[in-house]
Amino acid sequence: MSVTMQEFLRTIFPEKDYFTSNNNWRYCPLKKLDPDEPMYYAICAVNDTSRKNENFKSLNVIMCDDVGTKAEIPSLSPSYIIESSPNNFQYGYILSEPEPSIDKAKTLINHLVKSGYSDPGANGVVRLARLPGGINGKKDKPHKDFRVRLVLWEPTTTYSYSELLAYFKPKQKSSESFSDEDILFGIPDKVYEGGSKDSPGRDTTMTKICGRLIAKGVSLEAVLAKMIGYNEAICVPPLPISDITRIVQSVNSIHQRNQAERYGHILENIYHIKETNTWYDFSDDSEVTGQALDTAYAVEFPGGNNKPKKITKFLSEHPEAKRVVNRTWLPMPYQTEARVIHDGKRSLLNTWRGFAIEPSPGSVQPWLDLLAHVIPEEDYREALLWWMAYTMQHPDKKISWQPIIIGTQGAGKDALFEPLAKILGKAYRMGGNDSLVDGYDDDLYETKLLHISEAYGLSGKAIDHYKRITATEASDMQTLNIKSKAKVMQRNICSVVVISNNIDAMKFDREERRAFVLRAPEKLTEEQKSAYYEGWLHLGGSAHLFHYLLNYDLSKFTPTTRPYRTTHFDALLDITMSDSDIKMEELLSEFEAALPSLIIDHIGIDDRYNNLNKRVKAYLEGNGWVRWDSTAKMKDPKIRKSGEPKPESRDWYVKKGGKFDGCKARDMYDEAQRVRDIFAKKSKI
Repeated sequence: MSVTMQEFLRTIFPEKDYFTSNNNWRYCPLKKLDPDEPMYYAICAVNDTSRKNENFKSLNVIMCDDVGTKAEIPSLSPSYIIESSPNNFQYGYILSEPEPSIDKAKTLINHLVKSGYSDPGANGVVRLARLPGGINGKKDKPHKDFRVRLVLWEPTTTYSYSELLAYFKPKQKSSESFSDEDILFGIPDKVYEGGSKDSPGRDTTMTKICGRLIAKGVSLEAVLAKMIGYNEAICVPPLPISDITRIVQSVNSIHQRNQAERYGHILENIYHIKETNTWYDFSDDSEVTGQALDTAYAVEFPGGNNKPKKITKFLSEHPEAKRVVNRTWLPMPYQTEARVIHDGKRSLLNTWRGFAIEPSPGSVQPWLDLLAHVIPEEDYREALLWWMAYTMQHPDKKISWQPIIIGTQGAGKDALFEPLAKILGKAYRMGGNDSLVDGYDDDLYETKLLHISEAYGLSGKAIDHYKRITATEASDMQTLNIKSKAKVMQRNICSVVVISNNIDAMKFDREERRAFVLRAPEKLTEEQKSAYYEGWLHLGGSAHLFHYLLNYDLSKFTPTTRPYRTTHFDALLDITMSDSDIKMEELLSEFEAALPSLIIDHIGIDDRYNNLNKRVKAYLEGNGWVRWDSTAKMKDPKIRKSGEPKPESRDWYVKKGGKFDGCKARDMYDEAQRVRDIFAKKSKI
């Protein structure tokens, strides 16, 4: 901070009654301030050139010394903070009006050193403090050349004498801070077995004493030690140690129950997360730091002497406070609550808050009519109903296949899923092509059902991403790659539905088995839309569908068995390309320059285009293609007599184990023409 030593001193001592010292403790005037020497200032103003009590004029500032090493960090905002040595600080509090009474000044300093917020040795009203801008100067290496620096400068933050006196109260550290007279007030000098009419017995008396100790905030270990001493002093004969232990445990249990009743909502809703050292508050679904939690509950838990502890300290010490290792998100079946789940030995906080609405019996016929309109085939419709019902009944599990619905715009495809969005609330997320193209998993984070709308032309890497997020063979826990965040661990339970008006929405290969492709053939009429929206959905239809799906019979449904391939999937394949075609397209799309003289015949590669050659060859060899064995093939008389071009052997590539393994020349030529057309199309030849 750009505050000079002179500016610092003039702020604290506006009347210029300031004195500094060099390392030899000789006072020097302001003009001799030396940044290459250890520099000090006195916390008081004096009326002479020596720092003595008899020269005291006023207390201008108090200073908490060795904060962070020997003293606690005050919660009271300081006027300034000085780092006097590495990770060791001095907190300064400027008095709004300097205190001229040395006796009152001594009282305040005495309170300060007994409060725990300063090194107990830092007493005296004319003591020195480090002046920022000089060096530390101690002989050991870390301190010798350390530059004393100002890390916080808020000189307008000042306090009255009474405010500082009220805050810096002597701290009661243990049971020894309470006098025996206080604890034993009203207790007979001796109590006897059985007691009498006027004097309670030993058990009653010791229980009363124990209650007073615990109410004072004395630790359980200190209570037991005190109780053993009191037992020997006043009980005739003394109770067995086992009885004293029983009394302490019993009184403490009652005390804890009373606290639980008073602070039950806090103990129930706030969890400490160990690995992030944060706190999760279910009352407002927020994850915050300890400091933020203390601020939020400062009225009920202000901290300070003779006041309730700060909430983080209260929870850290309370045996019934909730603690977990980390957090996760796992939706649970309806009316099943599990705030903590276990992954092996790790306890994880589950932030799933349940379904967004409550189920309600009622008619779902308008929704079933829409379902029949969108999916006219009865067997396909039944499969989709199973998928939806299982998703609602078992949100913590995943089905091995996912629906894709393509068809006419305005057919009601998206409308079919609107009630599910209302049921799942935040756990239902809408996405588009970007959900599969950008490579991130943001749309999966705390999502049970991902609805990808208006998909088009998805191929290659997008299809690979789709396969990854719909896979059930993957580990139960998956790592999500969240944009601008750390990676998150979450159960692999997200279902995916893809909706599109485009017949070529997704380009699969023939081996795909998890995509259940459906087709909506006709648009909704205005009457159908009105009956669905105004006549049902807007009148609580989502709650009725929730009830219907929760009670739908799944006895014939096996979620791990993939459905048969639909006729619509075959139609989708017929107008799209194979995986190898898609990869070839992606490869070729990377080359923007035209390829006017590239020789493609028979999948030949001209060595004149070395850049392209290397990449195309790498693609071919990486996808199962091998060089043509010219020794065997080119000697075939059928090929020689065909009259077709006979390229160099190094230019021939054959798909090993595929349809061109042992193919005829005409087959090979046809394939070459097909690949040539792809090149021509992509390079605009």
